[in-house]
Amino acid sequence: MDDYPRTEVNEGLVSVTVPDLSKYVVGNRPEPAHAPVFYNPRMEVNRSLSVAVINGYVDYVSREGLTICEPLSGTGIRAVRYGKEVRGVSRVMANDISEKAYELMKMNIDSNGLRDVIIAHRDDANNLLLKLAREGGCDIIDIDPFGSPQPFIENSLRAIKDGGLLCITATDVGVLSGRYPLKCVRRYDSLPQRFPFRFEIGIRILIYLIARYALSMDYGIQPLLSFMDGHYYRVCVLVLKDRAYALDTLKNLGY
Repeated sequence: MDDYPRTEVNEGLVSVTVPDLSKYVVGNRPEPAHAPVFYNPRMEVNRSLSVAVINGYVDYVSREGLTICEPLSGTGIRAVRYGKEVRGVSRVMANDISEKAYELMKMNIDSNGLRDVIIAHRDDANNLLLKLAREGGCDIIDIDPFGSPQPFIENSLRAIKDGGLLCITATDVGVLSGRYPLKCVRRYDSLPQRFPFRFEIGIRILIYLIARYALSMDYGIQPLLSFMDGHYYRVCVLVLKDRAYALDTLKNLGY
């Protein structure tokens, strides 16, 4: 593994090695994007809530042996937490195209005793999702990018099983909430306004985009959770691969 400053952190039930962000400071604050492998400690709430949501989904479907895919894993901390903290999961796929991220996530998988549960991949995220789609799909997909999730939504919908849980993060809050309206038109097919309730509009635009991609495939979605926490939006939806559910979803789109 390449030599760069690292440290160990504890989160949830796991302990993982991550880049030492004190060595990657811009101004007077750590900048995760400058580290050789992406890790954001400010996303701990996101990761913890995701564990709770997925455990609730496991109870809802009342079966074990579920599969989870995280196509943009970075250090692997989210995938490792899923492998350790989600009940009844049989397989977690952790992926990153970066060689440094791939090596670090393998180390974190091994150090937490999860080699039999988590499979590390080094691939383009969309390539992995298309492979999953061809191989029968996955129960739960978690898209947690640096920036917009737009490039990954379509193939996530292809790769997820009927009735599966799709969780998506968007960190381009400024785009979705109207600071950069033309970029939002290009990226999300929506023109936001700077209303006092612009942050709610932003999360509705994100849900709309997921719905729009789903409708093009005759799928429906059922939003389960949506929230904003500081610098990001988070949405979790059920994906229902049936034309009747697509019609229900279409009725919920408006202006």
